[in-house]
Amino acid sequence: MNFLAVKAGITARKEMEEALRSALETIKEQQKRTEAELKQAHTTQLSLLPHRIPELSHARISVKFVSMDQIGGDFYDFLNLGHQQTGFLIADVTGHGIAVALIAAMFSSLFRTLSTTTSSPQETLETLNRLAHPRMQLGKLATVFYGVYDDAKQLLTRALTSEPTVDNRVFGG
Repeated sequence: MNFLAVKAGITARKEMEEALRSALETIKEQQKRTEAELKQAHTTQLSLLPHRIPELSHARISVKFVSMDQIGGDFYDFLNLGHQQTGFLIADVTGHGIAVALIAAMFSSLFRTLSTTTSSPQETLETLNRLAHPRMQLGKLATVFYGVYDDAKQLLTRALTSEPTVDNRVFGG
């Protein structure tokens, strides 16, 4: 074997090893940025959840939120609707990750807007379903529970949607 050919092979191998080391460093840097962005997204998503649990005279509420991934499609909300009525929302968008978290944020925003326009859980979810459905990715589904509890009457009116139908019921009284 020729000395020059061996030297060229060694040089090419060293260059390839250096290129691989450089690529690995780039990947590690990108992974650190992605992890930092996911951590920030997780913090942002948690900040969208209620910070206080409503206090009711005739019912008790407790919450435990455990996310499967850093970010995802699970969320809940409480709304003071006035006249001793409290709205409760529990929702789950199928899947995990950034896209699902964005859909969940869209649902949360739409819900907060819609819940002020009607006291009917069924009407709220039907409108939410109608507005959100065209924006959903193919194959994505949101299961949403929305209840309005009247503390004075001790009455819970609720609706549950698992696209495309809404089930409406009243309990208590």
